[in-house]
Amino acid sequence: MTHAAYSVIVTSTPPGAKVALDGATKGVTPLTLIGLKPRNYALVVSLKGYAAISRTVDLSDATQSTQDFSLVKAFGKLSIVSDPAGAQVIMDGKSRGVTPLKIDSLPVGDYALTLKLDGSTDITDTLSVKEGIVLAKQYKFDLELGKLSVSTDPAGASITTGGQ
Repeated sequence: MTHAAYSVIVTSTPPGAKVALDGATKGVTPLTLIGLKPRNYALVVSLKGYAAISRTVDLSDATQSTQDFSLVKAFGKLSIVSDPAGAQVIMDGKSRGVTPLKIDSLPVGDYALTLKLDGSTDITDTLSVKEGIVLAKQYKFDLELGKLSVSTDPAGASITTGGQ
């Protein structure tokens, strides 16, 4: 006994949302998933800046299902502290200010973070901002201390640093 090919047509407003079927990413909307079996599937549609939507799709009664998702903008909060303070905060390639930094309305999604501080190696991280949650991150810089060698001619001169 052979089964007819089952399919799901997935659309979203706005388009371009990532589609995951049973946890596996399949592409972006609009998207037609073909060659499915007659059973229930977990469908998740997500787009940066919007709340993800999950639903179960039942293909046991129909060979084709159309699923339209109306995505709603969603925001979270972010707090970044560094030791020492004053590091430049760059998210997805755009400068957002210096630490300590608080953002009270940041679209949900993943962001590439870079913290820059003179005299130290950059710190990089990936931030996952969730709806209605404050993401609090703390970073510590390892300051790169250098060496100073001084020779005087004639020898024996007094050296002062920082007024001492």
